[in-house]
Amino acid sequence: MKSRKIFERYIQIADVLGKMFPHVLEIALHDFSDLDHSIVHIVNGHISQRKIGDAASELGIRRLLSEEDIPDVLVNYINQNSRGQKCKSASMAIRDDSGKMIGAFCLNFDLSQFEQFHRFLEFFMAGEMNPLVGAHDITDKHVTNEEEIQQEIKNYLLQNGLSAIQLTYKDKQDIVKYLHQKGFFKKRSAITAISASLQLTRQCIYNYLKRGNKNVS
Repeated sequence: MKSRKIFERYIQIADVLGKMFPHVLEIALHDFSDLDHSIVHIVNGHISQRKIGDAASELGIRRLLSEEDIPDVLVNYINQNSRGQKCKSASMAIRDDSGKMIGAFCLNFDLSQFEQFHRFLEFFMAGEMNPLVGAHDITDKHVTNEEEIQQEIKNYLLQNGLSAIQLTYKDKQDIVKYLHQKGFFKKRSAITAISASLQLTRQCIYNYLKRGNKNVS
């Protein structure tokens, strides 16, 4: 009875999420008391072509076999459905009041509808700097070195699908090396502008370039 009440909470959440994203998000609720018929509720099952009464996934069984090796929450891992279409998935173990694992709450976001749009954006945004044309020839407005560097960093992020607020140290190192190769470090106040834009110290910038076997003046 207690387990049923726990599952009822997740059923409500699944229905809400399913109505918000009816064509792209599948939500499946598993009850591990019967692994051959573990799906007790599923919303937008057309994404995986599964239904109530279908068996537990491989991940669910692995969770039960080795709980210590698989965290209760897995988010944003790549998966694919029975038709080979890519999904971005998340899975959360469900436990009862005693801590026993009794099921799983799983989400599969269908990426296939966005892949064609992504390819179009890559084609649309593709371009390169031409040494015969200035970066700001379209306008007579004076652009400072700092503004030009900031714009070049924005272009790099856009072309590489990166977010300015989620850059890793590796991403920042790649940007620094890219700007060095493009000659931006020859511009006045370049290090100050790059340091501020990437939230790096001057020592970090120097180390990044040195590590890449670049000569820093």
